[in-house]
Amino acid sequence: MSLRIDKSWVVLRSIENGEHDRCVDLFRRPDGSFGFDEFRRDVEDAGAWTPVAYHSGAAYSSMDDALSAAVKVVAWLGGALKRDKDDGGNVARAKANGIEIEYETAGNRSDPALLLIMGLGAQLTIWPDALVEGLAKKGFFVIRYDNRDTGLTTDFDSWGVPNIVEAIGKVMTGKTVDAPYLVKDMAGDGIGLLDVLGIDKAHMVGASMGGMIAQTIAGLWPGRTRSLVSIYSTSGRPGLPPGKPEALAMLTAQPEGPSREQRVKHGMKLRTVIGSPGYPADPAVLRAFVEKNVDRRWYPEGGARQYLSIIASGDRVELLKTIKTPTLVLHGEEDPLLPVECGRDVARLIPGAEIQTYPGWGHDFPSQLIPTLVDRIAGFCDGK
Repeated sequence: MSLRIDKSWVVLRSIENGEHDRCVDLFRRPDGSFGFDEFRRDVEDAGAWTPVAYHSGAAYSSMDDALSAAVKVVAWLGGALKRDKDDGGNVARAKANGIEIEYETAGNRSDPALLLIMGLGAQLTIWPDALVEGLAKKGFFVIRYDNRDTGLTTDFDSWGVPNIVEAIGKVMTGKTVDAPYLVKDMAGDGIGLLDVLGIDKAHMVGASMGGMIAQTIAGLWPGRTRSLVSIYSTSGRPGLPPGKPEALAMLTAQPEGPSREQRVKHGMKLRTVIGSPGYPADPAVLRAFVEKNVDRRWYPEGGARQYLSIIASGDRVELLKTIKTPTLVLHGEEDPLLPVECGRDVARLIPGAEIQTYPGWGHDFPSQLIPTLVDRIAGFCDGK
């Protein structure tokens, strides 16, 4: 990484796998204050700088103050936008929408972007590597990230752990539920991440709560959405069939104790309860998967606040009716958490939406089904 500074440009080389430069342009406003705007360009194209909507608009009393701030911004990007993992992947951290978001990328940066949005309390690592790599090989630049209050992204622990039963009771009696953020705020995180990466449009692919977030992006930011793929999600419409009691209970259940082994056993029980009857998981493979996620971060408090945000946000029935983005709904016919009728409802509400259901599929990503899902998602998104 190299940093070049003069009184008009601050240029940082070797950002984003060495494919791009980032720079800031210092300028003086009519009122005498100074500011700076960020730009980026491909390393191989020395003449084409593209503006980036990030860190613009701040006012400084002198050029030196503006320069100092600009250096910090660009140097921060240099430290944060690229961290190599041992397995050869690319993991990074970005400041967006007022928080810090942990994310990973796969594929060629010049390919169409595909944003993977995960569900309730689920880290980015819940997306199977085989699915991510499969989509990248199909010609997509795949981005997966930790939602706020999950994994390594910013926590909202100052809010404490909410009483979900009490919140549900308030909604049922017509009372307002306070939450630290709403689903639309989580949707804004995804858009903010795309802003930092300099990506104008992406395919939005969300699972479960991630499907709710993806739906919200398609409804509120249609110009940023190439296509929408809603996976085992719901509109939130009151009156839809509920999940099985055992599966719903797992949303708020806790391990028997604080030890790693107790957490792993709890995670395996969760994955088994919400899993796919038609695609049973190998116990050893399942345990390794759960251990990986437990060791990365154990943080059920964040999942509880996300659950509260879903309750406080209400349904998306009217929003879904406005979506004009090409939409594909994928749902398992044996989903114990969000029954298949929830997916059918989403498809009915979004004009022109396609839907495909799969016998034996529950509320997970069984390895046996991943090649089929990769082909279906890639085939739908291709060319849009």
